[in-house]
Amino acid sequence: MSTMTTTTLQERLQLIASKSGKTLAEVQNAYSEAVNTLPPNLTPGQKEKYALKRVNNDFLVNTRSTAVAFEAVLIGAGPIRDLMTKIRNDAMTAYQQNPQQALTSGIVSFDTATSTVKVLDNRATINGQPNKNFGKPRPEKMLVREVIGAFRKPGEQNYTKGKMTLWNQQANIAIPMGKLIGVKANGDIVNGEYKLRSSINTQFDIKQELTREEVLRIIDNTFEKDFKVLGECLAYHNSLKNTDKFFDRIVVTEGTVAFVNLATKEGGKHRVSLTDDTMPENSRAIVVWIENNLGKMIDFGRGSIITIVAQTGTGKGWDSELKIPTNEEVLQLNAYSVFGRPGMTTQPDEPGELI
Repeated sequence: MSTMTTTTLQERLQLIASKSGKTLAEVQNAYSEAVNTLPPNLTPGQKEKYALKRVNNDFLVNTRSTAVAFEAVLIGAGPIRDLMTKIRNDAMTAYQQNPQQALTSGIVSFDTATSTVKVLDNRATINGQPNKNFGKPRPEKMLVREVIGAFRKPGEQNYTKGKMTLWNQQANIAIPMGKLIGVKANGDIVNGEYKLRSSINTQFDIKQELTREEVLRIIDNTFEKDFKVLGECLAYHNSLKNTDKFFDRIVVTEGTVAFVNLATKEGGKHRVSLTDDTMPENSRAIVVWIENNLGKMIDFGRGSIITIVAQTGTGKGWDSELKIPTNEEVLQLNAYSVFGRPGMTTQPDEPGELI
C-alpha cells in the first residue's frame, strides 16, 4: 500500500515542515504554487503527488536556509516602495545628459536591434563580496517594505524592538498587526535592536490573538525609549535633518482625537486630528494621515486617547480666516499603526468626506 493512502496531504506537508525547519504556512504556500505550475492535464491525485515531490525537493535539497525562527508582535508597516524607480530614473537621466559616459560606466547598455536602453547593475561588489549580477540588466521592479515590531526567539521571555525588511514578492504579504506571530528571518541584533530581512519563503504564521491591553503593554515596554510626547515630535523631526537617521524618523506617541475624517474614495487616506496638553499654546491640532488599508484600526471616535506608531513629516500651516496656507512649518504624522487605549475611547464617528 502506498504512503499516500495512509497519510493525509496535511500530514505530509507537516512532515516536510518539521524536517526542513520551515513553518507550515511556508510549506502550504509553496505547495499551492507548485500545483499551479504543473501541466493542466494531470489528475488531482497526480497534481498532489508531484507537487509534494517539488516542495520536498525545494525545501530539503535545494534550500539551505540560514533563517532563524522568531516570535513577534508587529506594530507598524511602512508603504511598499519600488527602489528601481529612482535607480532607473537616475540612469536614464545620466544617459540623456552624456550617453557615452553612461555606457562606459556600465549603468546602461544600448540594444541596437531594438533601439532600447537597458539599465544595468554596475556594482562589482556588494558589502565586499562579488556581485553575481554585475553587468546584467536590472530587474523591472525591486519592491521593499519595512515592518516594525517586538521580536524574540522561542524560549525568550522579553521582546526586543526591531525592524524587518520585506523584499520583492514578500513585500506584498498581509501584515497581521497586533497578534503573536511566528516568522523566519535572517539577521540579528545590531546596536540594541533586531535588523532582520525576509527570505524567499517568509510568511507570517499567526500563533495567538492578543488583547489590546497586551499589545499596548508590549509597545509601552519594548518601545519606551522611542516614545515622544506629541508636543516634542516637531523638534525631534528637525533634529534629525542632515543625519542618516532622517530616513526613518519613527516615533511612538499619543494624543486625544479632536476629529476623524474617513476617506470615502478608493486609495484615499484617512485623517485623524490630535491634540495634547504637551503642545504649545494656541497651536492647531496635529494631522495624522492613515493609509486606506489601515482603516480597520480606526475603531475610535472624537475624545479618544490613542497610541500611534508613525513617521514624522511636515507641512504648511493653515489660516482659518483667510482659508489659505501659511509659511509656518507644522508637524504631520504618517501612521504605521494606530491603537485606541482600552477604556479611553469613544464610539467611531460616521464616515466623512476626504479633504
